[in-house]
Amino acid sequence: MLASPPASTKKIALTHGTFKKWEKDFIKTAQFSYGAPGYALANNNGITDISPHPGSEPDTNEIVYNLKTGKPQSLRYARSPPEQADEEESAGSDNSSAAARRHQDRQKAKTSLEDQLYWDLTTNASTELHRNRQIYDKKVEKHEKEWATQSQHDTNLTSLLLNSLDSATIAQCQLHPDWKSKVLKPRKSGSAPTLTHDVMTILTSMYARGSVAGTAENLKQLVDYDLDSSLTIYQNLDTMEQLGNEAFDPLDPGNTGYIKISDLKSLHMINKLLTSSNPPVVAAVHRILKAADTTSKLADGTQPAPKLQVPTLEIVKQILIQEVEVHSATAQPTMVNPAGFAAATTTTAVVPPPKDKTDKQRYHNPKTPRPGKAPGSHCHTCFQATKLYYYHDNCNRASGGAPPPAGGAKASGLLATTVPTTDSQQAIADAVATATAAANAAHAKEIEQFKAKIDLAENSLHALIANVTGRD
Repeated sequence: MLASPPASTKKIALTHGTFKKWEKDFIKTAQFSYGAPGYALANNNGITDISPHPGSEPDTNEIVYNLKTGKPQSLRYARSPPEQADEEESAGSDNSSAAARRHQDRQKAKTSLEDQLYWDLTTNASTELHRNRQIYDKKVEKHEKEWATQSQHDTNLTSLLLNSLDSATIAQCQLHPDWKSKVLKPRKSGSAPTLTHDVMTILTSMYARGSVAGTAENLKQLVDYDLDSSLTIYQNLDTMEQLGNEAFDPLDPGNTGYIKISDLKSLHMINKLLTSSNPPVVAAVHRILKAADTTSKLADGTQPAPKLQVPTLEIVKQILIQEVEVHSATAQPTMVNPAGFAAATTTTAVVPPPKDKTDKQRYHNPKTPRPGKAPGSHCHTCFQATKLYYYHDNCNRASGGAPPPAGGAKASGLLATTVPTTDSQQAIADAVATATAAANAAHAKEIEQFKAKIDLAENSLHALIANVTGRD
C-alpha cells in the first residue's frame, strides 16, 4: 500500500457549484493511497469486493428443511441406529445376511428427527463434518483478515474526507436522515466496509443536483466560456469538461430524456472547438466530423461510407490530443487543407509579389472577384473550369480544362504565392487547386449539416430544461 498523504488543512464549504470539483480533486488524491476503498471510491463510489463470510459454523445437529413446505426433512449428517440386544444374542445362530436385513429394516423405520439426534454419526457423516469445519475455518480466517485491512483503509479514508469539509457542511450532513442509520451504525465483519461509500452517497444526494437557480447558473457559465489562448488545450479541455458535467448532469439524472446527456456534452465541446483557429484543433474537428459509423455494416458486408454522427466525449478528447501531439512533434504542422500536402510537395518557384500592389491585392482570394477590377473582367474560361476568378490577358486553357499559361492564373489557398516552373507542374498545381475548391465546398456542406444537428440538440436542450424546471 502506498503511504497515506497528510490530511489537508484547507477545509471547504460544499455547495452545488463547488461539489463536482471537490469530488474530483478528492478522488484524485485518495484513489491510489487507501487500498481497495480508494479504488472503489473512484469507481463511481462503488463498494469494495471482499471474500464473503461463510455464515454459521457446521453443526452436528443441523436439520435440512423442505424448500416447498418449510418442514423438517432430514438431518444434514446421517445417524446410525444402535444395535439391539437380541441381535447380539442370536448372532451365532443367524447368518450374516439376515442380520444385515434386520439392520436395514431398522434404518427404514419411522423414527422422529428428535430421537435420531441421540444416535451416533455414521463414519462417512463424521468425516464429512470434520472436513466442512476445516473449510469453514479457512473461509472465516480469510474474510476476517481482508475485512480488518479494508476496514482500516475505509476508516482512514472517511477521516480524510471529513477533514476536508468545514464544520458547517458536516453539521448539515448530520441532519440527513441516513446519517444515523448508515454512518453511525456499528461496523463489524460479515460484509464489506462501506463507511466512505455511505458518507459520499449522502453528500452526493445533498449537493450533486442543486436547485433550479444553480442549474441555470451552471448552464450560463458553460455557454459563456470561451477558449482561453493563455492556457494549454489540455487545461481548456479539463475546464470545458468540468463545466459540462456541472451544467448537464443535473438536468437528467436518470437518463430518461429524448437527447442523451452524453451527446449534449460532446456536441457542446465540438461547438466550442469550432471557434478555435489553432491548426491542430481545426484538424481534429475535421476528423471528428468525418468519423465513420462502425456500429453497422451494409447488407453485402461492406463498411458504410462515413457520415456525420455524435461521437462520445472520450473520442473527441482522444482525437484532439492526437492532433495536438502530432502538430507539436513534427517540423511540418498538420495541414488543415486536404490538398495541403500535395501543394507543399510540388516543386515551385516562389515569385515575389509586386511592390506596387497593396496587401489586399497581393493576397486576394480567387474565390471572389478581385477588388479594383471591373465586374466580369475575369477569365471566363478559367472560371468555367475551376470556379475561381483569374485575371490575365491571354489564356491557353481549353474549354475542357487545359492548364492556363505559365505566369497566368494563380492557384488558390496554399499555392497563392507560387507559380509552376514547367507545364507539367502547372497541370499538377491546377489539379490541386481544383481538388482544394471541391474539398472546401464539401467541408462547408459538412459544417452546415453539423450546425443543423447542433440546432436540433439545443432545441431539445431547451425542452429538457423546461421539463426539469417544471418538475422542481
